[in-house]
Amino acid sequence: MTAEEGRGQTAAFDVRALRDEQVADATGQPLPVEARRGQVEWTVDGGENLVLIGRAEQADVAGAMSSSYGCINCCPASFFDAWIEPISVSGFVGDQTQFTFYEQKENCYGTLLAPVQRSASFGSLDEFVASCTAEGLATGENPGSTQIGGWWTTFLWEIDRGGGCMRTPLDVLRHALCEVFDQQLKFTDVSYKGAFAGFEVGLGRQTAALNLNQASDGERVCATSGDDRQFSITINFTFPPGGSLHNRDSHTHQVITGANNQFEWTDWGFLSESSSFGRGSMFIKLFRKSVNNSNKHVDFIISGNQPPGAVGTFRGRGRVVLNCFP
Repeated sequence: MTAEEGRGQTAAFDVRALRDEQVADATGQPLPVEARRGQVEWTVDGGENLVLIGRAEQADVAGAMSSSYGCINCCPASFFDAWIEPISVSGFVGDQTQFTFYEQKENCYGTLLAPVQRSASFGSLDEFVASCTAEGLATGENPGSTQIGGWWTTFLWEIDRGGGCMRTPLDVLRHALCEVFDQQLKFTDVSYKGAFAGFEVGLGRQTAALNLNQASDGERVCATSGDDRQFSITINFTFPPGGSLHNRDSHTHQVITGANNQFEWTDWGFLSESSSFGRGSMFIKLFRKSVNNSNKHVDFIISGNQPPGAVGTFRGRGRVVLNCFP
């Protein structure tokens, strides 16, 4: 369990109640319900020692006896490990990711304590590729790869020869990989039975708004009940000539609608691919399931390999907003 108290303040924990009520600790684990004995240990987090006195009180109601034990803590918890989450991220120009720094300590008995989120200072090794605030919010600026670093000052605690506690400050630096891709795959238009819309390039995404009611069977596909509501939209795109699309089952492709969405996708695939001209088309099969939420779009990421002689891959992120305007 953890507590934050000011100088001279007291925090009390009823161990029996914590066990009986199965209250989870900082790691999400409760005390075993069958526990009848154990050890109580207290420690402090930080660079100061001898600032906490713990007292354990035990009562035997049936035997009309009680006992109380008080002593200072042993050496404070010492640094064990640290890391940044997420450890790696990839996205497009304009995408943002919040990085978080965690530290894990061990107490003087060698028990690992629950990881703690730290207010570390962050920065990017290459601001041209990705910028990063001191609080860890990174933004993709230009295609490339860089490292996001987090710095935190902690302490190592050891028992010295005289039996006291020796403190050693430690500057901890951890890195996470950040890859930024250019959207070299460009979505041009989306259509369905007379309904048509072009894509516009926004920050990190290409978006088109398609009014399904303009289709020849718009009333059918905009219904929210009935067995035959499926429909397939067609999306055209361009990519670097000489390149090749990844296999349909590649994990680099994504199609997403999500649970809280008016529409749900059931299938997708490529309709055509011309490597020499750098053109292709795809379909996404959907149906309308609800009108009770504001989400009404389908998101997708398509990727492929660069032409021979070029290094790496190309990607494109798109969104089609599916409207049923009268």
